[in-house]
Amino acid sequence: MTMSVLEARELSRTTGLAGPDPKGSFIRFAMLTGFYMMFASIGLAFASTEMWLAISVINGLILFGFAIGGHEAVHGSVSSSRPLNNAAGILWMGLLLLPFGTYSRMHIEHHGWVNTDKDPEGNFVYKSIPSFFFLSVFFGASFILVVWFHTITAAIGRSPYVRTAGQQRRITRQGAMSFVVVGALVASAVLFPPMRWLWFAPMLVGVFWWAPLILTPEHYALGPGDPAATSRTTKSNRIIRAVLWNVDFHTAHHLAPAVPARHLPAFNDMLEANNTVPETTSGYLRFQLDILKALLHRDPMLIPESDGATA
Repeated sequence: MTMSVLEARELSRTTGLAGPDPKGSFIRFAMLTGFYMMFASIGLAFASTEMWLAISVINGLILFGFAIGGHEAVHGSVSSSRPLNNAAGILWMGLLLLPFGTYSRMHIEHHGWVNTDKDPEGNFVYKSIPSFFFLSVFFGASFILVVWFHTITAAIGRSPYVRTAGQQRRITRQGAMSFVVVGALVASAVLFPPMRWLWFAPMLVGVFWWAPLILTPEHYALGPGDPAATSRTTKSNRIIRAVLWNVDFHTAHHLAPAVPARHLPAFNDMLEANNTVPETTSGYLRFQLDILKALLHRDPMLIPESDGATA
């Protein structure tokens, strides 16, 4: 018998795994920053287009890792200090053009309505190969536009994700700070040509490649219900897991969102010891290939009938 949400969250509290992890967050932030600067230095040293393209793919993944760090901040896992936690979220998510405050509200709604028509982060399955390629390419960019749209509508009191005046003020204030971060990055890429390789190209790779690759397996083709049944864990290597803050243990995250990245592997082991074995896929690329295979063969096991939106 699988654990309920209440049981899983109680387990995370009694074992001391839940709660902010500033030490683990700082170490991961330092690691990502160090590797990003190292690869950027290699690009500057060789200064060839071929080298920069390869580095943009790697640093695009690292930028996506910073954005996942922003996701940690959404759940208060970066620091017990709310201003410091939010500042990290605003900066890290801004690297991929996302406004932190609005994303925070939408992501909390996502946790409450996973795989339903009320899920702000989407509820669809691909119905054709053309739609797979088109929507995969624009998956990340369209989500960024949607979040900014809700940032604007929140400021004028028309967002469905704003429940109180306090939320409206917070989203508007944090949206303004995110706009400053994003504006500074875009302006630097326009005014200083080296920034086009140092940030702009990796950002594009992160948005248009890594976003659909990493995010699609988390809930794809799973119906609504208990978090143990609506989320999927992706088996990946240690390097990818380190860069992505262990977000591949996604079922564990949804069962107990207060468990920070560093403790998710241990918490996942506890869940399995309590007969809560998550739905898994063997890898990010493998999952994309499985979707294509299913579309070619109309495999109902991977593409079930869905009551949600389809694509």
